[in-house]
Amino acid sequence: MPSRQTHHYALFGIITIAVILLIAESALRLVGISPRVDNPFFMLVRVFEYPDYFQKDHSLFWRLRPDIKEGTEFLVPGSYRTNSLGLRGDNVSLSADRNLTRIACFGNSCTFGWRLQEEETYEQQLERKLNAQITSTRFKVYNCGVPGYSTFQGLRMLREYLTVLKPQIVTICYGWNDHWAAGFDIEDKNQRTAPQWVLNAQNLLSESYLYRSIKYLLLAKYEKTKQYQFDRQSVRYRVSLDDFAVNLGDMIAFCRSNGAQPILLTTPVGDVDPGVISGLESYHERYNQTVRRIAGELAVPLVDAAALFLDHPEYYDNPKADFIHYNDKGAERIAAALAETISSLR
Repeated sequence: MPSRQTHHYALFGIITIAVILLIAESALRLVGISPRVDNPFFMLVRVFEYPDYFQKDHSLFWRLRPDIKEGTEFLVPGSYRTNSLGLRGDNVSLSADRNLTRIACFGNSCTFGWRLQEEETYEQQLERKLNAQITSTRFKVYNCGVPGYSTFQGLRMLREYLTVLKPQIVTICYGWNDHWAAGFDIEDKNQRTAPQWVLNAQNLLSESYLYRSIKYLLLAKYEKTKQYQFDRQSVRYRVSLDDFAVNLGDMIAFCRSNGAQPILLTTPVGDVDPGVISGLESYHERYNQTVRRIAGELAVPLVDAAALFLDHPEYYDNPKADFIHYNDKGAERIAAALAETISSLR
């Protein structure tokens, strides 16, 4: 049998290792080292993760961390908050209210409000406009936008959240991430993720700066990442144009089967080089044309934000640096168009 002295040595060793790990963790937090590698494949490349903002998910790949108020210069200048459902904004009251019209806005980082304060997002501006214009009912607008989401993820999120939020109106705005380069040349529908219990363990460990640093060093050494290509003829997209149309149709059908009125939106693009249509803009327009076609074929109201933004450079702060995400003026224009469309449905 091990002697008492052996037990003491073992205990001392465990305590020593724990103290060393604690010191290393504290030092990394004090210095502020939390390494990450910028890569356009976003969360589908393992060395590019933002555990302060996202958590891994078996079905959705990633989702916003719930119940946080985060100071950041990444998603939003300053800080932003999420509620218990992992949606941007305040907590959601799910109690029945016959005088309340609920609107859920599903989409990507534009819907989330990239670089915008909460009150500047088009959801918040839409809520204020509707409550000021229509007094026969109250409106509550939920921000269901998640940065990086494609229609593949959007459809899965819609199926999960629609039965919880029970909105009467749903807006759907995707496109940019659908025709982004697929991580490891694998389309979203063919991506494989670990079981949720494994991802839960990784989510817990990712709270540690030491774990992040060790993981970064290992993956940076042994896992090479493919650089993004703008060759539209050879790159594989996260969601093909055909699948994009199918996903939109499935979202519309699910909304209607749950008593919600869907509204489609196209996604605008900033004018990087006035008078010149780039290959990216041309390809993006194919996805917008698909949104318009689906809206017509399935008799769904359409807010053609891409058309509304033409010849309006004031909707972007610096399109050469970011031609995807519009500013608060652009968000206000979308909110006004949505308010007009929703008013016409009544």
